[in-house]
Amino acid sequence: MVTGKLLAPRAGPTRTEEDFLAHVQAVIATDQEVTRWHFVCDNLNIHQSEALVRWVAERDGIVQKNLGKKGEYGILALMPRRAAFLSDPTHHVVFHYTPKHSS
Repeated sequence: MVTGKLLAPRAGPTRTEEDFLAHVQAVIATDQEVTRWHFVCDNLNIHQSEALVRWVAERDGIVQKNLGKKGEYGILALMPRRAAFLSDPTHHVVFHYTPKHSS
């Protein structure tokens, strides 16, 4: 938005969490000088995936064991916890989610 350039017009051939994570990584790779990235997404499950949480945590130096286990405990247990983690404005990559049913 700052430059007005479209960095990556599409996320990938399928709608998987791996494709979305690769898209986010490709966008971030376009400029290594940026210190904080903001992504606006809807509430699709791939936008709040375990892989995305683990990648953001690794990027920010957060110990992986503190994330918990998907479906059982910790940040990874529930989708709202993952969304809250990914929305944390102190992270280097921040996700903003549109209200449900607004897309």
